[in-house]
Amino acid sequence: MAFFYVQMPEGFKWGMCRYIFFIIGASAFLHIIVYWNEVYHGREDIPLGSMINGEDDSNGDMNKLMDQFDWTAGMIRDNYQHLGYACWVGLGIVYTAFALRLNLMADWVAKKFGPGEEVATEGEKSEGE
Repeated sequence: MAFFYVQMPEGFKWGMCRYIFFIIGASAFLHIIVYWNEVYHGREDIPLGSMINGEDDSNGDMNKLMDQFDWTAGMIRDNYQHLGYACWVGLGIVYTAFALRLNLMADWVAKKFGPGEEVATEGEKSEGE
């Protein structure tokens, strides 16, 4: 979703694809945000187990956080809720930067001060001629 406005190389046809990727990414992002919000408020359980072996698998990610790293259920809920907020902020910053056209300023700064062809000063031009 963050790459919606980014220009891709010419070989990659990004024109229409970016809308498809945006819709897929936005629907997945919103589904996960809503799910962890439900977990945070206690309306859903923390997803224990793994996707392949089911809920009884003690090798799932949430199980590892609780068993190996001593996280509590409250810590998992809080951290995933705050991670969701951080993702919203990150997307907001990216879209604000593109809305304010700050990407063009960044391109100008990179071209002006970045590595590239050396620009000869007036004194160097006159000495070389």
